[in-house]
Amino acid sequence: VTYGSPSEGEVCRGDIILRIRDTDASQLSHQKATDLIVKAGSTLKLVVA
Repeated sequence: VTYGSPSEGEVCRGDIILRIRDTDASQLSHQKATDLIVKAGSTLKLVVA
């Protein structure tokens, strides 16, 4: 996280998660998305629009 950048923020209602850990999130089931997030451990990479 770069302090003062958008990455310092949080995911909010209405945000669209495009990628989870370098995986296209557009067709993921809720369970698969949850699994990817849990398996990320202490470092989670998201691309959010």
